[in-house]
Amino acid sequence: MKKYADQNRRFLEFNAGDLVMVKVSDPRFSKSSRGRDPRLMQKYVGPLSVIRRIGTVAYKVELPSWWKIHNVFHVSQLKKYSADKDEDTRNQPSCRELELTKTKEKVAEAILNHRVTITQSPTTRNHAVMKATLAQRLRAREERAGEQVTPSEPEDTSATPTLEIPSDTVPIEGRE
Repeated sequence: MKKYADQNRRFLEFNAGDLVMVKVSDPRFSKSSRGRDPRLMQKYVGPLSVIRRIGTVAYKVELPSWWKIHNVFHVSQLKKYSADKDEDTRNQPSCRELELTKTKEKVAEAILNHRVTITQSPTTRNHAVMKATLAQRLRAREERAGEQVTPSEPEDTSATPTLEIPSDTVPIEGRE
């Protein structure tokens, strides 16, 4: 059985001054994991410098001053640091910003301005859904901005869908 267990073991030895990564399970020590799901946490932090070897399987590591923990780690909690050649470019955005022309901006704004408004409570069975037209939304935006609005086209009220609720409907008991 020992021979099978030894197949998964790894022999690690570090010298003073070597850079290592330390395995952490506490989110306080991982800068980018604060407030995130534990599955997205960094598993290793570093690189940190090895100060010296203590015993046969422990190493003393130079930690940042704001970490208020013991600085001796078992060798199984350490991993050799290998510098990534693309490390400098990793935090930069990979795609360039889109340059939109005036017509594309208008199309994008029209898509973003499309809204669906629920006119009844979502607890009722029949939802009355009414779509606000782009012209109505633009007119309301201009009025809020303080500009005077001059209607260029007569507003067509028949295009706006409405739902009439029959007067013989009975409200649901116990709900208000």
